[in-house]
Amino acid sequence: MAIPLTGDVLRVRTMSKEGFWHYGIYTEIGTVIDRIKGIGIRERSYESFAENEAVYIERHTNPEISREDVVENARSRIGDSGYNAVFKNCEHFVNWCRTNAIPVSKQVLKIAGGTLVAFLIICLLVSCARKK
Repeated sequence: MAIPLTGDVLRVRTMSKEGFWHYGIYTEIGTVIDRIKGIGIRERSYESFAENEAVYIERHTNPEISREDVVENARSRIGDSGYNAVFKNCEHFVNWCRTNAIPVSKQVLKIAGGTLVAFLIICLLVSCARKK
């Protein structure tokens, strides 16, 4: 079993939304900093973050920002209570911490892409039906 290192991103499957992940930043003291809807950004124990689920590790690999700076970025946001599933979720938070760039959520992009494809198919079907 791999051991997380300072600045690594941790993820666990969510119980409420099948197929979704919850993300956090692992710290030098073994805690995790994450963003939770209705609570905001907080630092909590590894065990509390894991909630008896398997924890997956995404190793920190960005040479432009140190592991310590990833954690410093995360700690600088503790207390921020803002949350938006599309623009400001836990994945956005960890990606900002580890890149200092505009945060991205692959989960949101995946849903948006699927929604766009469904929308385009419906438009195509409606358009074809009108031509008949």
